[in-house]
Amino acid sequence: MSISTFEKQIKASNGYVNSISKSIGIDKLTNIIENFPNLRLEWLFAEKGEMLKSDEPYTLQEPPTVLQEPEINQYRTASETIKDKEAIITSMQATIDLQKEKIEELQHQLASVKRGRNAG
Repeated sequence: MSISTFEKQIKASNGYVNSISKSIGIDKLTNIIENFPNLRLEWLFAEKGEMLKSDEPYTLQEPPTVLQEPEINQYRTASETIKDKEAIITSMQATIDLQKEKIEELQHQLASVKRGRNAG
């Protein structure tokens, strides 16, 4: 699936996925998690690896408007939702940690360049 197709399916503007690492609304994040369980969050937040957990294509699923008793069990319980949100927080924290490491690396490189200019 292309990024633009994904953006259309989650009803997001063109270029939205590229801005997710900066900010994402909880409504969009919930929509993505519920409708794209095959999506790798590491790809979504850090643009690392493959987009999907497997090569199977995935399309947006519309929930039924009226729930029948057996269908109710298909939807997430509050506990499962909390676990999903905790996983998202963990993933976001990992992204933050990676960004902090990159910042530190860049600061060291900058300091090295500055030392080189002052020495020369």
